[in-house]
Amino acid sequence: MNNQRWEIALGGFAVVFALLTVLAWIPASVESGLIEQVRRQVIIGDALMPTVCAVLIGGIGLMLLTRRAPHTEGADKTAGLSAANLRFASVLAGVIGLGLALMVNLGPWSVELAQALGADLPAYRDLRDTAPWKYIGYLAGGFVIVMGLVSFIQGRIAVRSALVALVSVLVMAMIIDLPFEHLLLPPNGDQ
Repeated sequence: MNNQRWEIALGGFAVVFALLTVLAWIPASVESGLIEQVRRQVIIGDALMPTVCAVLIGGIGLMLLTRRAPHTEGADKTAGLSAANLRFASVLAGVIGLGLALMVNLGPWSVELAQALGADLPAYRDLRDTAPWKYIGYLAGGFVIVMGLVSFIQGRIAVRSALVALVSVLVMAMIIDLPFEHLLLPPNGDQ
């Protein structure tokens, strides 16, 4: 199967998956809507984030389906999995896996370390919506993911990349945390 057929198949799958997710899966498994009003307070419903993700997946699928194939005369028309593809996927999975592991565990570990050093703190679950504890895992894990991926793609580690990673993760944390009073930074909702 050549590259254009793979793109059409992947795009078609993404569009069908997005439609099924938005029209069947989310309504069947999520009780709240996209935005809820509870006691004159507008809050984000449980269905908002999966709906946004499904719409983005569907949009990317449509882009793959409607994209014009590049002129490939004289180009290598073989499609397959190479050692370079496997290396790229492995590094990608490793960086994201490390960042997610830090995101999930660094906040609780920080509280445990502070308690071991004599701080009179409750469990992390009680602190997951208080600064600085709620930011530790999110910022560290996000920084590792962004910095790791940028450095891998550029082929070098640079101070500028570190600054971009730091600023982008801080901006994402502010966008998620500041406007919404009762929204927890990921992954604190499950702690």
